[in-house]
Amino acid sequence: MTPSQVSPTVPRRPRSSRRRQRRWRLQWWHCAIILVGLVVGLLMVARPRLTFARSSTALSKVVLQGWGTHVVAASLEDTPTGAQSLRVAGNTLWPTHRLAPDHPVQLRVTVAGFLGWQVRRAVTVTTPATPQIVADHVRVDVGQAPTAQFTDSVAQIRFPATGHVHATGGKRVAMGRIVDAPNQRGDVAFQVRARTWETWGSIQTVHWASVPWLTAKAVQVTAGHPNLSTAPIAVTFSAPVRRPALSHWSLAPAMAGRWHRVTDRTWHFQPTGRGWAPDTTIVLHLP
Repeated sequence: MTPSQVSPTVPRRPRSSRRRQRRWRLQWWHCAIILVGLVVGLLMVARPRLTFARSSTALSKVVLQGWGTHVVAASLEDTPTGAQSLRVAGNTLWPTHRLAPDHPVQLRVTVAGFLGWQVRRAVTVTTPATPQIVADHVRVDVGQAPTAQFTDSVAQIRFPATGHVHATGGKRVAMGRIVDAPNQRGDVAFQVRARTWETWGSIQTVHWASVPWLTAKAVQVTAGHPNLSTAPIAVTFSAPVRRPALSHWSLAPAMAGRWHRVTDRTWHFQPTGRGWAPDTTIVLHLP
């Protein structure tokens, strides 16, 4: 073989160098995959998201998620009145015109977030129905005003006779003047609405009556008491008594003894000592 026929020998890279290059390539691929995952995750977190929730005062509540997400447009479509804009207050939506109770309307809301990314949503909601009275006949204690119980919370009540409007905010609503005597009766006509931005409901009427006059009857309990001078005095009222105020009860002539409750209508006075003298007229004074 001549020198011209001898091919040069190319040195081969060590195996350790090839393995090192493969490891670097794998690490770069891992880093790239992780970076892409982080970018996708950040985009998922940053993208604007919108859901609707019920509000106890406004037409609806909006729940916003995502970086810098905010409402840029809000309107509703109502069949009788057409389209109208919505007032945005914090995370609540309020109509700018009166809406009928128990009526469906469509809400359209557009939100914007990170890098101007916008999302539009539409949902149909139904306005709250007019609360109704549970009972149209109510009993009123002396010193209290007639109070009606409603099926749902009442935002405002209006009295057509005077035109007065009062804010309430619960299911129990006091109406009319304070009753100052037993055996009184009356009627109260009113209108209510569940939200301040709704139209008034139809007229409802409550018929009220105050508690009757309280009467009492006192007798001496003779059964089982052969000694009448120490037989107890029984006082029975025409209606249950919640606060008897026993310290204000007095007997004439005065007698040592004690009162005890038998039922919510009946109390007994048990004299102590020798008891009543024969042929004594006993007078009971009640407050």
